[in-house]
Amino acid sequence: AANLNGSGAKELNDIRAVPVGIGVDTARSQLYWTNSRGRVQSADLDGGGIRNVVDGLGSPGDMVISNSLKAPKTSTAKTSTTGKSKYDVNGDGSVDSKDSDALIVAVAADVTDAKYDVNGDGKVDIKDIVDVRANYDKGAAGAPALIGNVKLSMVQVDRLQEQIDLLIATGDRSPAALKTLIYLQQLIAMARPEKTQLLANYPNPFNPETWIPYELATDTDVRITIYNTQGVVIRTLELGHQSAGYYTDRDRAAYWDGRNALGEQVASGIYFYQLETDAMSSLRKMVILK
Repeated sequence: AANLNGSGAKELNDIRAVPVGIGVDTARSQLYWTNSRGRVQSADLDGGGIRNVVDGLGSPGDMVISNSLKAPKTSTAKTSTTGKSKYDVNGDGSVDSKDSDALIVAVAADVTDAKYDVNGDGKVDIKDIVDVRANYDKGAAGAPALIGNVKLSMVQVDRLQEQIDLLIATGDRSPAALKTLIYLQQLIAMARPEKTQLLANYPNPFNPETWIPYELATDTDVRITIYNTQGVVIRTLELGHQSAGYYTDRDRAAYWDGRNALGEQVASGIYFYQLETDAMSSLRKMVILK
């Protein structure tokens, strides 16, 4: 508080959220303000009796009261030409989980489109996701649609983990930030198998090539060894150090062209393939049929 000439300034109270617009109701001796958490709050002129007047606003702006003092004009979440909220990433007219989900997909895919940079810092990252979550329309949060419905590659999982680390480093403990952390951790957990296992090769029987799928619960060195029925090593596939994840489709599964270590096609018959990691070993059978 202060006199109109700026003298006699003193602190009346301490508020946590950043005020956006401020107004004074001289008739009722009340101070009103909007804040960055989507609320309209009020207090007595001496700073006491702080209370919420309206909660859950998407993006409150200036506060205007008849015969009041008005805060300097600030930028709001609406564009001047269309009135569309900048947090409405998918353009459906509402700000909800569909918008934060769209941002998560964009961040995971390393998209740099400016429309996803809702906070205008020149980057598309987890801070934009938090800002969208903090500005959901009241009652429009929606269900977490990505849980169980999106398949992340290990590269995308690594990107999201980097974003989680970034958000933790900022020290942001707002409700929107904490919900974002929990949500992303759930997505990452679902992208990692519960246990390491060797799966059935496909096709089987095969001629001349096949794919050997497996799942890794942890980061590990991976080797696949192929034997004949006498236990003689036919081929060893050194796959190196791999991240936890699903190696099940043709782009990620181990590939065997049906040749031995000398490059010769092997004969029809039964063969065994063994997955070896830092912590386990598993053996399965396959058939070459020519």
